[in-house]
Amino acid sequence: MNPRNVFKVDDIALNYRDPEGDLIRLLDDEDVQLMIKEGRRQQGRVQRPVNQFPWELHVSMASDLSVYSTEP
Repeated sequence: MNPRNVFKVDDIALNYRDPEGDLIRLLDDEDVQLMIKEGRRQQGRVQRPVNQFPWELHVSMASDLSVYSTEP
């Protein structure tokens, strides 16, 4: 499913929230694999129902970079 088709907007980005609380923009399949890998590492630390994935997906405007942390 392409979020651009669902929301009928071209200027959107798909993101996930990492364990530190920062939004990470998903650009390609490598980023999705990293998200899955991070989720597996967090599995024992975060209590979630068995039918929930261990990550949060967020949709943002692609042009709005203020949603991303720039602090090192």
